[in-house]
Amino acid sequence: MVYQRDQAIKNFKPEPYFELNAEILANQQKFVAKLDPYQRFKDETGLITFMQAKHVQKGSQDGLIKDIQKQGKKRASPQLFSLSSLQSAMNKRYHASAIFFFFPIPISYFNRYVECFTE
Repeated sequence: MVYQRDQAIKNFKPEPYFELNAEILANQQKFVAKLDPYQRFKDETGLITFMQAKHVQKGSQDGLIKDIQKQGKKRASPQLFSLSSLQSAMNKRYHASAIFFFFPIPISYFNRYVECFTE
């Protein structure tokens, strides 16, 4: 099974495809809508046939938004730095030497003033 998958990856040839996206302007805000369920078309004739079946035209059109679904995404906060990882991160980003950390950061770090330093 692994060998077959490896052979499929080696013999993979990229093929062009077509997508149908809509750029929507509502309340002075633009966003891009995609088909649900997501579809790709192997050739332009398949795309045109689909558009004709759904009565969709190219170009600017008026429309009605029937339903809006919002999804909240949760993201865990990053782990706190240890002193050594904080020093190495600062060295990589700002080329700060170890002497930079000798006095101000360790004191404030251990007094819990510096909790997290990420982008």
